[in-house]
Amino acid sequence: MKVFYRPEQNAVNAGSYSPSANKPQQVVADWLKHGIITPDDIESFEPVTREDLYLAHDAAHVDGVLNLTKRNGFGNTNAEVAESLRYTSGSLNTPCCTASTPARPPPGSTTPATPKAPASAPSTACW
Repeated sequence: MKVFYRPEQNAVNAGSYSPSANKPQQVVADWLKHGIITPDDIESFEPVTREDLYLAHDAAHVDGVLNLTKRNGFGNTNAEVAESLRYTSGSLNTPCCTASTPARPPPGSTTPATPKAPASAPSTACW
């Protein structure tokens, strides 16, 4: 199966009790460990742009979170979280744009797998 993952979508030190900002790395490591995916299944992607985020969120909100002048969904202005947001959104956007591209079937199946994005919901979705 295709897995759209880049290390930049993690925020290891998110400044929050929630582990969500580092879940993508943990999920990919678990899938690799258990043979669910191989390194060849992991595909890169382009992060979304600020303008892409404006399509779904109020521009002032996006600018505030990315410029560290407004608290993110974790309740802080952590730069590592802000930097990860365009990559998290990119990992979610890319499978949607490539879902019509056939993927190789999982072992033991003849049905092509759908692309996956190991991403927690970005914590900017307040507006």
